[in-house]
Amino acid sequence: MQSAPKRLPILFKAIRGEVFSSFIGRNACFYDMDTNTFLMEVINGDAIGEPYTDFDFCDHQIELKILERLFEKLNTTKNRLLRLTLSHAVSTLSNEELRYSGGVRNIDTYEDLYSGPLKHAWCGRCLMEDQSKGRDQYMRLLWSLGTNTFCPKHRLPLTSHCLNCFDKDAKPQFAYDGKQSVIICSRCGSNLGSQLGLQNISDRNALDILSDRSVKTAWNAVVRLENTLRRSFTLTTPGKRLTLFRTFIIEFSNILLKSSRGYMPMIEHFSSTAFPNRPDPANVMKLHRPYRATSVATKRKTHALIVAILKGRKNLFTARAPVKNIWSRVPTMENLRDEMSPDQNSELDALLVKFPASYF
Repeated sequence: MQSAPKRLPILFKAIRGEVFSSFIGRNACFYDMDTNTFLMEVINGDAIGEPYTDFDFCDHQIELKILERLFEKLNTTKNRLLRLTLSHAVSTLSNEELRYSGGVRNIDTYEDLYSGPLKHAWCGRCLMEDQSKGRDQYMRLLWSLGTNTFCPKHRLPLTSHCLNCFDKDAKPQFAYDGKQSVIICSRCGSNLGSQLGLQNISDRNALDILSDRSVKTAWNAVVRLENTLRRSFTLTTPGKRLTLFRTFIIEFSNILLKSSRGYMPMIEHFSSTAFPNRPDPANVMKLHRPYRATSVATKRKTHALIVAILKGRKNLFTARAPVKNIWSRVPTMENLRDEMSPDQNSELDALLVKFPASYF
């Protein structure tokens, strides 16, 4: 009788704070295999007969089945593996706080349809530090949280595409260099840990921005907002105040991001050199709740604009004048509402009545 083929062993242990796809990717690259193929080899995927979906969230039955098979093959516990996934590591997380690759609105049902897999972002300095310390580069779990647009450690903007080839469809890919695993661009092969620039900003301007104290102050304000959002997810009992804060920020963001009956999204009426972005595709901005499908840069700008309006920090934002189409005015709630459609104003009224800004 022919013996069953020997399954590939997992060589590297999970790193604390690592996301699941990174854990599998580091092991797969040692065998020069893609993540999906390696995972199916390890757990004998023929018995399951389903393709790899997105284990970083782990909200589907098929993913749980595969995880159960996987921890049987490892000298570890089920809970230790589940802690590498967002839905188990973050106590109150839902689909709303994930970062999707895109989405469209169903023309028949008017429902929002989000597409996967979940989109990753990363901090080049964290990856550089990994390699300089002689350890594997790995993707952090917190980087996969959709509300995070800054690195909590370095307080610098996260990057969502390669700064060498600028291909927005390219993905982070693991490669083994003979000593350790590194994360490279799937298109051009550039080491993402060697890219220390800023997204949507030229290298020349990046140096000026990084040395600007007012920019650092504005970034820190957004980092504090995102840290508060993260606490509302990670605490087992976040409390009413944190829950209200999270709901308010996400609801306000959706109002600023979506286009309404031909109106340009509110976020595109404002500009800031500290929070540059490129407009998201029209199909995303037409969603009823575009927050989860917008780019990292646009979401970062939205968080910053909310801080600027609610906290009165307006020096880094300017608003488009309504007639001459020039950038001149500082953003206030009044000129924000001047640019809104009647539907958007009504929606904002309902939000402010339910969650008054003064509460925060």
